[in-house]
Amino acid sequence: MYPLLKQISMAASAMAVAALLATPAAQAQDAQPIEGGRTIFAGTSGFVTTINGLGIDVAGFGRFGHHRENANFGVNGGAIDLASGMAQIVHSGEVVFSATSSSSSSTPSTTTDVELYSFIIDTTGSSPVLTALVSVNGTLQGRSTILDLTLPTLTLPLTPDKAVLQIEDVGLALDSSFASTLNTAFNLTGSNALAGGTQVGTANITLLLPYTPEHHHKK
Repeated sequence: MYPLLKQISMAASAMAVAALLATPAAQAQDAQPIEGGRTIFAGTSGFVTTINGLGIDVAGFGRFGHHRENANFGVNGGAIDLASGMAQIVHSGEVVFSATSSSSSSTPSTTTDVELYSFIIDTTGSSPVLTALVSVNGTLQGRSTILDLTLPTLTLPLTPDKAVLQIEDVGLALDSSFASTLNTAFNLTGSNALAGGTQVGTANITLLLPYTPEHHHKK
């Protein structure tokens, strides 16, 4: 009988160890690579009107929606943790802010360009943001925060529907550091200066994730 009890004890210990080893793996499945998708940015007409009124043109969105204020950016990478909602969502595309100064008999006109590339929605920090690589007149300035984001109320864990995850009505506000970049580049001062916190629109995010049975949701 003692050998049998010993075998039972050893089997129980082995099962306990196996359960402990399996726990991190189960948790790790909450972190999913992002295989594709898109983010549609809908700008407020007021912000676009303000920018254009300052003599600044905004272009280079890649694919426009039906209105010039809407921009459709492809998602080409990143990862998201479905349990916590933490994510980095990498986008393709480009945005160019440009303005041409008036010429005179002694001074030719000049064009100022502020270009944005490699957009990343990042919710891993203390507050969600959109960052991008910034170039001013062809000189790379580095990665900077462009927009401060306000996420809608999310129910955790996030549940994809047939490997598709949608997050809608994300609020977008101009970050103070990028407002300062635009003010300096385009010499905007006084009442013309752009301010951090200015509401610029909303975003709807659609992500394509790997098919994972435990996160599969049927409607």
